[in-house]
Amino acid sequence: MQKPVKPIDEDARLEAVYRYQILDTLAEKAYDDITKVAALVCGAEISVISLIDKDRQWFKSTYGIEVQETERDLAFCAHAILQDETMMVPDASKDPRFNRIPYVMDEPKIRFYAGAPVRSGDGKNLGTLCVMDRKPRQLEDYQGAALEALSRQVTHLLELRLHLKKLTEMTQEMEMAKENALRLARVKSEFLSTMSHEIRTPLNGVIGMAELLSGTELSPVQSQYTDAISISAQNLLEIINDVLDASKIEAGMLKIDMIEFDLKKMMQDLQTVFQFLASSKKINFQVQQLANSLDLVGDSKRIRQILVNLISNALKFTRQGEVKVIVKTAELFPDLIDLEFEVSDTGIGIPEKFMPYLFHSFTQQDISTTRNFGGTGLGLSITKQLIDLMGGQISVDSQESKGSNFRVQLRLQRPQPLSP
Repeated sequence: MQKPVKPIDEDARLEAVYRYQILDTLAEKAYDDITKVAALVCGAEISVISLIDKDRQWFKSTYGIEVQETERDLAFCAHAILQDETMMVPDASKDPRFNRIPYVMDEPKIRFYAGAPVRSGDGKNLGTLCVMDRKPRQLEDYQGAALEALSRQVTHLLELRLHLKKLTEMTQEMEMAKENALRLARVKSEFLSTMSHEIRTPLNGVIGMAELLSGTELSPVQSQYTDAISISAQNLLEIINDVLDASKIEAGMLKIDMIEFDLKKMMQDLQTVFQFLASSKKINFQVQQLANSLDLVGDSKRIRQILVNLISNALKFTRQGEVKVIVKTAELFPDLIDLEFEVSDTGIGIPEKFMPYLFHSFTQQDISTTRNFGGTGLGLSITKQLIDLMGGQISVDSQESKGSNFRVQLRLQRPQPLSP
C-alpha cells in the first residue's frame, strides 16, 4: 500500500472544503439522487460522494454501502484528488497503491474504482464522485462521461449551498438593519413627540398672548410687532406639526382611524377656514358644496389634513386669480363610494424638472421658494404618504406660471345601518 501524498495546494484546498460548511451535515436527497444515478448509469454496486478532510475521508452520500468516513491514508479518493481527470482502477488487488488496504483485502473486497473529481468553484479538488465494484472491470466511454457530468452537478449543488448561505446571511443582516432602523425611528419619533409637546405648550401661550394683545389698543408699530409675533409662532407650530407627522409615518406609528363623518360639513368647514386668507390676498376662493349630507367612514382628520395641505399650498403659491376645490363622488355599490378631490390654482406652477421630486421630503423648487413663500418642504410628502396609507392615489398636472391641479382619489365605505 502506498500512502497518498498531499496536493501542493493543500492549504487552499482545505480552505475551499471548509468554505462550503458541508462536512458532518445530514443526508440530503439531492446528493443521494446523484449517487443513485451514478451507480445505475455505471452499473456499479457502490457509489459515494467523498470529501477529503485533513485526516479523513468523509462521505456526504453513499449508495450500496453503509459507512460514514474512513482514514484519509486508506482512501482511493485521496489519490484521485491529485489529478484533474477521472481516476480509474480496474483491479485494486493488483495495484500497489491499494492492494494492502483493509477494504480491498477484506470485506467488502473492493476491486474496481472510478472517481471523478468534485471541484470547488475556484477549481480546487474537494473530493470525488466515485463508483466501486467487487469485481475487476472498466467503464464504457459513455459511463465515464456521465460520471464526470454528475460530479459537476455535485459542484453546482455545493455552489448553490454557498450562495444560499450568503443570501441567508444577507437577509438576516438586512432584517437586523431594518429592525435597528425601525427602533431608531421609534426612538426618534418618541423624542420628537416629547419635544414637540414641550415646545407646543409655551408656543401656544405665545400665540394666545399675541391674540390678546391684538385685541387691545396698540400703536401701528406695536400692532405690526404683534402680528409678526403671531405669524412667526404659527409658522413654527406648522413646522413642528409637519416634522412630527413625518417622523410618525417613518416609524410606522401613524394609524388610520375609521370613524363616521359628514363630507358636506367638511367641505363647508374648508370654505370657512380659508375664505379670510383668500380674501386678504384678493384671490377668488371656491369650495364646491354638496347639496345633501353624505355620511362616510374613514379618517376624517387625515382627509381634512390632506385637503388643508393642498389648499394651503394653492393659496400660498397663488398671487392672483383663483383657487378652486371640487369634489366628485361615484357610488360603486350601496356601501362603497369613490371620491375625487381636485384642488386647482392659477399660481406659479411647478417646473417640469421638479415634478419627479414633488412628493419627496424637504423638497421645494429652489431656495428662493422657501425664502419667498416659507414652509418645510414636508407638506406634499406627508400628503402623499397619508394617501398611500388610506390606499388612495394622488396625481398632479402643472404648468410653470399658469398654475397646478392636484387630484386625490380615495375609496371609502358608507356607514352600516344598525341592526334592529
